[in-house]
Amino acid sequence: MNAKRHIYLIVLCLLTAACSDKEVGFTYSPEEPRAGQTISFTNSTSEGEKWEWTFGDGTSSSSKSPSKVYKRAGTYSVILTVDGKKSRRCAQTVVVSDTVPTIELSEDSVARFMTPVALRMSAYNPYSYKVTYQWTLGDSVILHDGELTDQEVTVLFREHDCGVTVRCHLTVGDNEYDCAQTFAVEDTIAPSLLFSPAQGRLSLQRLFTYGAERPLTFRVAVGSLTTDEYIETAPVAGVVHGDQLYLFMSDHIEAIDLAAHTRADVLQAPASAGTCHDGMLYWASGTDGLIYRTAEQTRSGIFTQGSASPMLWANLTTLGYGLTAGQTVTDLAWYNDVCLVAYGKGIYRFREADIHSGITPDAGAILTDVTVLHFAVDAIAKKIYYLADGGLYVCNMSGTQPRLLSSNADGQALCVDNVFSRIYWSATDGIYYLPLVQAANNATTDVPALLNAMPTRFLTMDPTQRYCFEHKD
Repeated sequence: MNAKRHIYLIVLCLLTAACSDKEVGFTYSPEEPRAGQTISFTNSTSEGEKWEWTFGDGTSSSSKSPSKVYKRAGTYSVILTVDGKKSRRCAQTVVVSDTVPTIELSEDSVARFMTPVALRMSAYNPYSYKVTYQWTLGDSVILHDGELTDQEVTVLFREHDCGVTVRCHLTVGDNEYDCAQTFAVEDTIAPSLLFSPAQGRLSLQRLFTYGAERPLTFRVAVGSLTTDEYIETAPVAGVVHGDQLYLFMSDHIEAIDLAAHTRADVLQAPASAGTCHDGMLYWASGTDGLIYRTAEQTRSGIFTQGSASPMLWANLTTLGYGLTAGQTVTDLAWYNDVCLVAYGKGIYRFREADIHSGITPDAGAILTDVTVLHFAVDAIAKKIYYLADGGLYVCNMSGTQPRLLSSNADGQALCVDNVFSRIYWSATDGIYYLPLVQAANNATTDVPALLNAMPTRFLTMDPTQRYCFEHKD
C-alpha cells in the first residue's frame, strides 16, 4: 500500500466517526439516504449553547438538530462543532445514493380490479432538466385516462390476486431510467352475467362501470368439483334467485349453488321456460300450455322437501283467451303481480285470480301477431324486450311502439340488466348489448356492442354483487 493511500484511509476513518469530545455526537435518518430525500440530524450532545453544522456541500446550519436535502448523490463529511471549540467537534461521513425514479399510486388510490387507479412517475429533478415519459402497460392493464407520454396516467387493472407489473421509460436530461413496479391488485365483487356456451359448463362474466371481466368458465358437479358427473345438456333458460341458479333443461331442472359451484338438487321435470316470483319457482314444459310451480328452498334437497312438491298451477287453455294446446311456452316473467307468458303468437298476461275464473283476464294480451321466442321485462322503464323473427325488438308494457333494435340476433336468449342499464342478447357470433331504451316512442341512436364471442342458449343476471369466482378446469 503506497503512503498517499495509507494517509487517505486514516483521514477517512477519522471523518467517519471523529468526535474529539465524547459528550458531542449526532445521529441521522434515514441511514441510507437518497438525493432529494430529507435527512434529519439528531444532536445527542449533552451540553452546549452554540451549534455549527457543515454538510460537506458548501451549506451549513446553526440549528441544534437540523434537516438537510442533498441535491446530488455523493459522499459528504458532516461536521458538528459545539460552542465554537475545535475540542468539541464530531464528524461523520454520510453517503447519499442516487435517486431512483419510482412508479407510485396517487394519494388515496388502491390497486383494485377494474377500478380507475392513478399512477404517477416520480423523479427527483432539482435542476429542472427536460423530462420525458413512455409508459408500457401490458395486456393486463388498460389505459383509462391520459396519454402514455404523460407523467400521470389512470389505468384499469384487468387481472387480480396476482402481481401486475407496469413499466415506464424515463429520461431526465441526459440520464435514462427503465422503471417497473408490481402491484398486488385487490379483487372486487360485482354484478355478473351467467350463460352456458357449451355443454357441461357455465360461464360467468362480471360487469363493471368501466368494462367487463374476461368470461370465466367452470364445470358444475353433482356433489363436489372432483366428481365426473357434470351438466350434460345445454340449458334452455336460467334465472338467479337468492343463492340459487335455476337451470331449465329440456328434460329436467337443476338448482346450482352459486357459492360452491355445485349442483344442489335436480327435479326430473322437463322445462321450456321458467322464472321466480314471491318465493315460488315457476316453469312450463311441453306443448300442453301447462305451468307448474314449487316453493323455493335455500338448502340442498330443494325439490324434495315436503313443502316443495311440484304442483300444476295454471292451464293457459282455460284462461279465457281461447288458446289451444299444441304451442310451446317460450318464456315466463312477472311484472308486479301479473304473470306474462309467451305462447305461440303473443304474450298473454293474467293474475292468479284469473286462473279458474274462465273470464278473459283484464291484463290482456299483447303482440298477438308476433311469435315471441324469448322476452325480458324492464320494470323500471316499463319496457318489454323480445326476440322474434327479424331480430331484437322493444315495445312499451302495453305492446305499443314496437321497434327493431338489432337484426343480428339468433333468438336464443336475452336478459335485462338494471344495474348498468343494458339489454344483453345472443347472436350467432356472441353476446351483444345496448343501453336500455328510455324514450316513450322507443327511438334510440345507440349501436349494439359485442360483449364476448360466446353464443349461448340462455342469459341471466346475478345482480347481488356477492360472489368472487376463480377459473375452474
